[in-house]
Amino acid sequence: MPWEHAAANRLGNRALNQDRWGVAVEGELALAAVADGMGGHPRGELAAEAAVTHLLARFRADPRAAAARPRAFLRDAVEGAHAAVVAAGRAARPPADARTTVVVCLARPDRAWWAHAGDSRLYLLRGGEVVARTRDHTYVATLEAEGLLDPREAAGHPLRNYVLESLGGSEPPRAELDESPLAPGDVLLLCTDGLWSAVPEGVIAAIGEAPELAAALEMAVAEAEAASFPRADNVTAVALRWRGPAPERGRAEEAAAEGAPDAAEDADDALARAVRTLREALAEHERGGG
Repeated sequence: MPWEHAAANRLGNRALNQDRWGVAVEGELALAAVADGMGGHPRGELAAEAAVTHLLARFRADPRAAAARPRAFLRDAVEGAHAAVVAAGRAARPPADARTTVVVCLARPDRAWWAHAGDSRLYLLRGGEVVARTRDHTYVATLEAEGLLDPREAAGHPLRNYVLESLGGSEPPRAELDESPLAPGDVLLLCTDGLWSAVPEGVIAAIGEAPELAAALEMAVAEAEAASFPRADNVTAVALRWRGPAPERGRAEEAAAEGAPDAAEDADDALARAVRTLREALAEHERGGG
């Protein structure tokens, strides 16, 4: 498969998992989506489910339309997801003003486009660094952008979880769209605030260097859950990395493969490497004073 993709989720210390996520791949085109149902409104899990289901279905129904006009596709898809959330809330018994954040990414080998509403994030990771990320639609992020709040004070601000944009409600969201060229090996990471608010950015950046995304994401969400105990939120992360089409193997390569370690040993080695990479990033962050 040309796209390596993986997802990981933890319940945290919550009774209900209100995060939803999904990935769809059509040839060289991939779509990933993450939604975080808002706990301040009823049936957040219903909202997140409706949003992700709509986004994946819309992509699978006409991937060529998505490829032809990526930004227009994302804009229309997010608006459709908003309508799906509203409809799901009205159909619930009793009816619910269900809401959710969302981040969705459309990617091809050389470029990615994304849209988001709320504080679920997309990170573009390259060479062990964060080269781009979305801007949170929150009250605290607005204060920071206007120079009215020191970023070091944001984590303890009483309104740090006040989200300004979401799917659901009477007004459609003012979703923000962006795009970037991609280089070989780039990783697109989509995640809920349960991840990014709990671990230092160095841990997130290290995911892009991990040899296996699945192992790296499992490590990252486990770190986030442990770091937030006993008030851990739901934690979700989804990642995409372009691997390219698999080359044809000659007889010598096939013979070498027959003598290679079994899949379980390979998976264990990959997990160990991912754990080591992420823990080194965390240790470096702590040595730097946070």
